Amino acid sequence: PVAYEGKNYTKDGGEYWVITTLTPLIGNDGKVERIVAIDSDITQRKQMEEDLILANQIAEHSLKKGNKALNDLTKAKKEVEESLQVKEQFLAKMSHEIRTPMNAIVGLTEILLEGKISSEQKECLEAVKLSSDNLLSIINDILDFSKLESGKLSLEMLPFNLKEVLDGVILTLRLTATRKGITLDGNIQDEIPEMIVGDAVRVRQILLNLVSNSVKFTEKGSVRISVELLNQDEKNCSLRFEIADTGIGIPTDRITTIFESFTQAS
Repeated sequence: PVAYEGKNYTKDGGEYWVITTLTPLIGNDGKVERIVAIDSDITQRKQMEEDLILANQIAEHSLKKGNKALNDLTKAKKEVEESLQVKEQFLAKMSHEIRTPMNAIVGLTEILLEGKISSEQKECLEAVKLSSDNLLSIINDILDFSKLESGKLSLEMLPFNLKEVLDGVILTLRLTATRKGITLDGNIQDEIPEMIVGDAVRVRQILLNLVSNSVKFTEKGSVRISVELLNQDEKNCSLRFEIADTGIGIPTDRITTIFESFTQAS
């Protein structure tokens, strides 16, 4: 028998596939008397074969595209890691270079405070020392930002006097507020313990950032820091810090974005 495939057409122009099988019938004399031809419709099978070929082509294309995307992603990841490493090295060197003169400023200020000075000069020098100490903390925070990005930042848990921290923030910013003609004061609820355990540097940093912004954007009136005791048990207490000012405020649609890195409301 001989078999072959072929495409045929219906009267209305439709296509269909058949496989034709030719089988010779041999007579007694050994010669071919006739040939029997049988057509079998294989249109569905041909369609399945074409679909399979198309699917394989799509799969190959997707695989190539996926491999390229994976290579691009790997390359981008490597570039980001290298960029972060360069940034950390730069921040470490810069922080070290700035920290050295700042330590000198702190040291000289302490020497001046030990000398004979007026009460007004003492107050100014104390403000200089507080600002210098805060600036040193900020320099360290530059490095901490990288730690924060990588989830490695840790908080100190040490006893500190919250009133002293609050008074230090007010002392640091009071001169700026006075020059603008606005009042700056603070209030701590009497029920709050004198000594609490936590990270005094972070508390001071947050308060300085918020209060300095309030002073900056308040042209007249006042800025006030309030600390309220929400609840307390034998080991823990929850405090609410509030900075209120009579300035321009923050637009509602910008409140969420101001907490993003290096972002501020206009």
